[in-house]
Amino acid sequence: MTQLSNREVVERYTDAMGRLDLELLTEVLADDIVEEYPQSGERIVGLTRWIAMQRAWPEVVEPRFERVVGSEDQWVAGPSWGLMRVTGTGDDYWMHGRIRYANGETWHVAQLITLRDGRIAHIRSYFAAPFPAAEWRRPYVEQMPAEA
Repeated sequence: MTQLSNREVVERYTDAMGRLDLELLTEVLADDIVEEYPQSGERIVGLTRWIAMQRAWPEVVEPRFERVVGSEDQWVAGPSWGLMRVTGTGDDYWMHGRIRYANGETWHVAQLITLRDGRIAHIRSYFAAPFPAAEWRRPYVEQMPAEA
């Protein structure tokens, strides 16, 4: 793989996940990739297990990633003129989208992605099912349009 920016690596990851392109995924993920699901307490360790798990669900879910947030490293001069990295950039990205399951349910997904040496080394994934708005909030909110 040619030298890509970290953002390009993350964009390739989201594209490959949407198409379940396992070959491209092996190019953008570190061999020691770790993905965590804090809500269920699960952790997938290593590229071999990670790829095997992806093969287990193509007919079960349809991921659609909608937004990647992050940029290349940016540096600022501190009060003593020392350089400091601006947090939330460079190796750290986040992405959100939706996953459609075979039963027709669509859930939201957010992933915190950390890169190391030009590959994705850590993913922390959060999943959330839609839920009805609480009646008590009605005076304070406006209803967002339904997502397709």
